[in-house]
Amino acid sequence: MPVDPHRGDNRAKLAGLLDALEGEVVLAHAAGNRVLDLGHGSAVVATWVRACAGTFTALDAAQLGEDMSLTWQDDMFDVIYCLRTFAHLGQDADSAERAARALLAEAHRVLTNGGRLLVEIENPRSLRGVNTLGRLLRLVPDGFEVESIHGILVAMVSSRMLELPLVGRIAAKLEFVLRDAPGFRRYGGKLLVGLRKIATH
Repeated sequence: MPVDPHRGDNRAKLAGLLDALEGEVVLAHAAGNRVLDLGHGSAVVATWVRACAGTFTALDAAQLGEDMSLTWQDDMFDVIYCLRTFAHLGQDADSAERAARALLAEAHRVLTNGGRLLVEIENPRSLRGVNTLGRLLRLVPDGFEVESIHGILVAMVSSRMLELPLVGRIAAKLEFVLRDAPGFRRYGGKLLVGLRKIATH
């Protein structure tokens, strides 16, 4: 099979676009807050968040134990974000579901009342096990409410689009418009789901 000399460059451009789309959403919640990067799925987004957060903590996915328990006390973080991590939980569908349920419960525990959890999953139409929206929502513990759903990579059909100067620039700009556009965001290749911890009295 011939090697495409632009393939790596396209992937880097697509990763940069993904970072920008998701990073903008995370940054909107991070400024001045206590933030946990759960899984450390994007070093670029982590750098941006670290610069504006009140405090910043990152936990690499490899550091998550089998039971998904987090070592922090209750109510430690105002914002938790989890990018490019859920797809790698567990060894099969059952263990992925158990791990996701446990991780969501732990995130709920360490969030303050009113705190936000942002979780990246695959498109609900992709039917990739735990990475569908419906399945995620069934795993979310009581005490969370869905606050936002952002479509990521709605217009970008292929990273090859970025090779075409005009088409690539238009598609990249269109991504920012369609990310939050009702009726379009549901077609994103990925979704960034915003959950808010409901305040208890």
